Amino acid sequence: MVVGSNLVRYCVPLFASTMMCSAGAGPVEGPADLPKVKPADLSLFSPDDLSDAELIVPFYLAHCHRVANSIQEDGPNRGFITLPVWRPKQYNEPYNARVLENFMPLTYFYCTNRPWNPYYGDGALRLRLEALLDFWCRAQHTDGRFSEYEPEGWNLPATGFAVMFMGETLRLLDSGPPIDEGLHERVIAAQGKACRALLTSAGLFDHARKYSNQYSGLWGGVLAFLEVCPDAELESLIRQRLEESLECHQSPAGYWYEAGGCDWAYTSRTHAGNLLMAWHYAHDTDLAPLFALGETRWAEWVAYNTVLEPDGRTRVVNRAIETRTRGDYGARHNPLSEVAPLGRAFVDTQSEVDESIRRQRAALAADWPKVAELEVGGHHAYSPHPILNLGHGRWHPSDAERAEARRALPYVAGSEFNHQRVDTGCVQIYTYVRRPAYYAAFNAGKRLSAQQRFGLGLLWTDAYGAVLQSQSGTKRAAWGTRAPEADWVYEGELTGASWRVGDMGVAPEPGVRDLPQGDLVVTYSLDGAGEKAVTFGGDRIAVRVTHPGAFVEQFPLLVPEGTEPHAADGVANVAGDGIRIVFPPASPATWHREDVHVAGKELVTLTLAAADTLTYELCMIP
Repeated sequence: MVVGSNLVRYCVPLFASTMMCSAGAGPVEGPADLPKVKPADLSLFSPDDLSDAELIVPFYLAHCHRVANSIQEDGPNRGFITLPVWRPKQYNEPYNARVLENFMPLTYFYCTNRPWNPYYGDGALRLRLEALLDFWCRAQHTDGRFSEYEPEGWNLPATGFAVMFMGETLRLLDSGPPIDEGLHERVIAAQGKACRALLTSAGLFDHARKYSNQYSGLWGGVLAFLEVCPDAELESLIRQRLEESLECHQSPAGYWYEAGGCDWAYTSRTHAGNLLMAWHYAHDTDLAPLFALGETRWAEWVAYNTVLEPDGRTRVVNRAIETRTRGDYGARHNPLSEVAPLGRAFVDTQSEVDESIRRQRAALAADWPKVAELEVGGHHAYSPHPILNLGHGRWHPSDAERAEARRALPYVAGSEFNHQRVDTGCVQIYTYVRRPAYYAAFNAGKRLSAQQRFGLGLLWTDAYGAVLQSQSGTKRAAWGTRAPEADWVYEGELTGASWRVGDMGVAPEPGVRDLPQGDLVVTYSLDGAGEKAVTFGGDRIAVRVTHPGAFVEQFPLLVPEGTEPHAADGVANVAGDGIRIVFPPASPATWHREDVHVAGKELVTLTLAAADTLTYELCMIP
């Protein structure tokens, strides 16, 4: 790694010294009144002056002065950002180091020499940035951690994201205009201490077994730091921790842990952004195969849990298993799809990106020099993430490369299989069934968050696309069996299930494997209130429920927008004549529109009322 010109003189004594920043230290001397940063005049340039990667810059540039001028000028909290535009408004308090992460975009404008940037080397911005960096140093615990939700609430996310944003900040400062030399040394020392805390603390590492995105930011942060301040011990530690992370922070089923399970939004957005930075620094190093391994596993997991609609543009995920957020998030960018080919199946191609850039340029030009208002109080109103990743180039596949990846998707490449992916300790068990007539995902396991739902999570056919998608965090829009007044289906947790293929019992094993061919039967208890058996046959899924007394069976179905689903004489037509639910005519059927729209379809729940027993079939008719 190349040593940066400005930091070389600081790096030799850095880790030999015990002098580190600590919470409670007084602010450095500075001007009694910090000068105001002037607004940028966007009319002095045009969108044509921006590179494709810089199209996000005008919004940040236009509001830079507001963020900078909100930096507190005096008192013990001198340097704190008082304007609530990043992180929840109720936590915009001096104890929250996450608020301070906007030192990154401020540093970007101070250090970036571009014709459109009036803040390059700006004296007023420098003084306010110095106050902010000084406060960041003073906010650090003596052991290297940072706080977030309460005074002295030292935690992993505040420390992990601090290292990520500061790594890029120090790289910018290394080749940019100067700041106070003594302050620069203290910032370097604080970053080094935070890096060591993350890479050596068993407690912080173990916390990431539940929240992997809070740890993965350190990879890019440490690697950026090493670009300008090499350290053999840190290089050794990051390799060791990265190898351990692949074993401890990623399930053997393929997902990265969030609240102990899979969460599409946190992994597809936050974790992916973290890896975008890490890959920028690692792709030409001997760490690259480790990052590629983790993302290959993730791409395979996504491939089993995401189906394409017939239009080839939209996708539907197995979302009932999500642990933290709620939404039909399909990964539109995999930062490592360059080296994880299956990850190309669901991401935007280069031609789509080019078209998106064309539209962005046209929209900017149409309203120039107007930009969006700054939503003060908004959680992500001035997020530092887009500026952080500005120089971290994204690789996108060609149309042909994505088409090739889609042909390799398991349910496209194979017409018949039983496949299982199981977490450590069999806490979560995911089973995938492909038949010529359909593809289905069946989820089982211990509930890791209140919003998870199990059972039949996804049902898809070639001609229609997704026909059933169970939802998370819901009483009615989840597939399964429910007592009439219950708050959720029995499948809100599904443990103790047994699997059988033909006459052969199949015991789940942690990891990934294909099960024997043949009809797959899943049998499980309804929380002691009965039993359910689900049989995945050749052209239908047959279900038998035994439950003393009254109960309801519900189906969250995706129907064409504006259509009126109907059920009569024991038959519910879901997708014209292609998919039918056949049930006893005596079971009353009702429909509920859920105000959920997925892939151009509307979610409508079919509910069947029954007592004691119910047998029905989901029939795929060619």
